Amino acid sequence: MLKQLLLLFLTGAFFKTGFSQNVGIGTTTPSLSYKLHVHGGSSDISIGITNGFTTDALLRGTRLRAIDADFTIINQEITGNIGLATGGFQRMTVAPNGSIGIGTINPTIANLLHVHGASPATDASIGITNSFTTDADLRGVRLRMNAYDFSIANYESTGKIRMYTGGLAGLERFTILPSGFIGINQPNPTQLLHLEATSNYEGIFINHTGSNTSGMRVLMSGSSTNTMAINTNCLNNSDGSFYAYGIRASSGNGGTQLGQNSNYGVVGENLNTAQGTGVFGGTSAPSGVFYTHAGVVGFNWSNSITNAFGVIGKSSGLSGAGTAGITFSPGAVGVLGTTETNDATGIRAEVKSGFSGTALEIANGPLKVSGTNRTVFQHTATVGNTSGNETIISTGTLANSATDMLIVTPYWDGVYLNAPIGVYFSSGSWRIFRQDLGTMPLNAKFNILVVKQ
Repeated sequence: MLKQLLLLFLTGAFFKTGFSQNVGIGTTTPSLSYKLHVHGGSSDISIGITNGFTTDALLRGTRLRAIDADFTIINQEITGNIGLATGGFQRMTVAPNGSIGIGTINPTIANLLHVHGASPATDASIGITNSFTTDADLRGVRLRMNAYDFSIANYESTGKIRMYTGGLAGLERFTILPSGFIGINQPNPTQLLHLEATSNYEGIFINHTGSNTSGMRVLMSGSSTNTMAINTNCLNNSDGSFYAYGIRASSGNGGTQLGQNSNYGVVGENLNTAQGTGVFGGTSAPSGVFYTHAGVVGFNWSNSITNAFGVIGKSSGLSGAGTAGITFSPGAVGVLGTTETNDATGIRAEVKSGFSGTALEIANGPLKVSGTNRTVFQHTATVGNTSGNETIISTGTLANSATDMLIVTPYWDGVYLNAPIGVYFSSGSWRIFRQDLGTMPLNAKFNILVVKQ
């Protein structure tokens, strides 16, 4: 009996029940805020929850522990979970491997945090909110898995979605505005996709290994006008030792890169040494103004700079062409050169000074001239243009300048001219005359070739 009283007395120093029914363990003055107050002073204080399998040697069981400012819930069973349950169902699980499950008692090893819905159609979400967020207006950020879809939603009407790299002082790499504009390295995008690149790397790199498809396709549909599928602008490069391209398109492999010391709006290179095309332009449009119904149009807008060209074609091979025009239908034209101003040239062929070669070659076919003002035409001596031994060529033809070169041959069409002829320019007109000073017969005809200088 004395032993029991002594044990009760010693225990009373650590366990006390106050009149308010507060129980203290390790304290004689349990706080009124706690029905059960366990106090360890400055020591590690723990509450152990054990069963018949628990021994002190194995440190098995569950332990609630407070040391300094930390509080932990520990399941010291090697294979045991920590679970939180409401409504008779376990809602949260911490597995021995450290994985945490919400909505599942078996979080997968691959996920440190595993949020699981009860069925495939269940909406499983994680909400991130602040003091401005209420359920009524669905504000805040939400990570959501519904059926097979995963979404990140910012329900703030003026809020962005942002992604950073580079630590706390890192840069904003990916931005989505409420308007739907997306920025890459651009925190304030002004286009649907706005990319800012300041390094020497490509802004966009597409490595496509598929077949029968496109690396990039831009489709402009609908009834919109004044649209461009691709609009490129290569800012001014004034240093002739470098190069800048608005668009560079290369096909095949081999060969050398074009234009290392020049600037071009569009460069089309075929680097395949066997076959291929640098730029191919085709049109199926009906007839009309040439620059709205053409496969390729080259404009030279300069009116003050010499040696400026709309299209340049270069060939470095033993054969081939810098610019090739091929037709497959009668009456079609392979290459068209048109001028819309005075003293301009539609097509120019030249051999640079210091080189030998052919400026213009016509192979396997005749030379044909057409139009109302042709370089080769026929002149007829009539009452209105003939006097004495000469006939005057109309200034309405290409033969209208004193610097022209004329090649004239008689053409027999029933009127025989039995005399040598010559040409000369006088009083603003070219004239064909009989060198024997005889009378020029009426209806005599002449074929004339005009070479302008």
